[in-house]
Amino acid sequence: MKTLLVFALSFLVVGNLAASSRVIKDNRLNDRGRTPSLGRGYSVTTNTLQSLCYKNVDVTIPSYDLQYTFKDIEEGWQSSYSYDVSAKASYSYWFLSANVSSHSSGSGENQKFYHYIYAKIDLESYYNSLNEATSEMSDSAIQLLKEKDVVGFFDACGPYYVRSIGRHSSFLALLRYETESNKRDLTYEASLKAQLRGFGSSGSVEVDAKYSNSSEHQKKQLNITVWAQGLGKDKLASLLPTDIESFKKTVQDSILTMQDANTGIITSMEIVPWIENTDFQQYLKLEKEQERLKYKEKKTLMANSEIIAEIDRIDRGQMDNYYKMRNCQNAMLDQFPTKEQDPERGYDYSKTFIKDLAEPGNEKKEKTLAELKEIVSDDAQKGILDTNDAFIEKATQCVDLIHENGIERTHYRQHPACLEVKKEVVLPYLVLDHFCMPEFSRMTK
Repeated sequence: MKTLLVFALSFLVVGNLAASSRVIKDNRLNDRGRTPSLGRGYSVTTNTLQSLCYKNVDVTIPSYDLQYTFKDIEEGWQSSYSYDVSAKASYSYWFLSANVSSHSSGSGENQKFYHYIYAKIDLESYYNSLNEATSEMSDSAIQLLKEKDVVGFFDACGPYYVRSIGRHSSFLALLRYETESNKRDLTYEASLKAQLRGFGSSGSVEVDAKYSNSSEHQKKQLNITVWAQGLGKDKLASLLPTDIESFKKTVQDSILTMQDANTGIITSMEIVPWIENTDFQQYLKLEKEQERLKYKEKKTLMANSEIIAEIDRIDRGQMDNYYKMRNCQNAMLDQFPTKEQDPERGYDYSKTFIKDLAEPGNEKKEKTLAELKEIVSDDAQKGILDTNDAFIEKATQCVDLIHENGIERTHYRQHPACLEVKKEVVLPYLVLDHFCMPEFSRMTK
């Protein structure tokens, strides 16, 4: 009795979580190789985006928050970023790390001191949402529901769909000037900031005439470095400042490129279970009232359909690793024939190095062809296939039990085979991402 009570409570907790919309705001959104979009399907379990199952996507008009700030960068600036793990803080940290190289150069009479001013524009967009009242599901998705192929629907459209998206765009600029002492030139900085803060007006900002001409900026060796992320394609050619006036125009144009609702790094994503969508419920309805799915049966149906879809993704993930490894081996043998294959032009695998594709100029990260050969060997490929075969055997038992006991009646957690399948993960072969397909770097004697 106690076991049944615990199971019932745990089911209610999971059911309530699954039944409500949720907002994802963490680093699951950092992969820029994926394209989240309104209405697109999503799986919480595998963090994968599925098909767009809407015929038309009608969206609401987003709102924007704009911040334009200046900040002096002193030594030890890194501490201010120690506790902020947001995407925009990370981008700012990378920018400053790459461009704040030192605060002085030379020695004695030739010593120069560098001073930095950090200018930043952050644009946050939100309330960019799917209008479900006027957006229609696609004909193919509707057909799946009418045929009661719920598993097929969730596999294609995901158990959830994306209702709203929040975006962030950044424009970062670092202004560096030189002085002969380690003290900042506060008068010069005040005049410089006054010019920059007046980017939206003409002639309304009082600027010390001494510092408003280019010769003074040249004397100070004023240097401007710009980074930006999440911009639209318009006016990108003008985002290359060469002086203060062109920098002010750069700021104006960057704001314009940020105001496209479809641009920006995605920082938040609201997802909603399909089972709460009125169209979903309408097209899935059964003919007789007594046959309609009850609340618990709906949740069981959703959970079982999702684990079946997850099984398919795990299988694909394992086989993707296998095929990538096999293709890498074939590419290596094709591009770099061994001495045994071609005694005259063949490669000595122990002395031939290939690039780390993530850091192509870093010799310390390179590997020899002999090392890569071992990584993608026939035995390594067989290991992946053996793992996949064992998984498919357990997965088949799990799916058979789900269907035999009724996909909407018995939760997969009641089947030991499904609990075993749930523990399975797709091991990342990061070494393949770094060295496949192989690119020649150098040879040693």
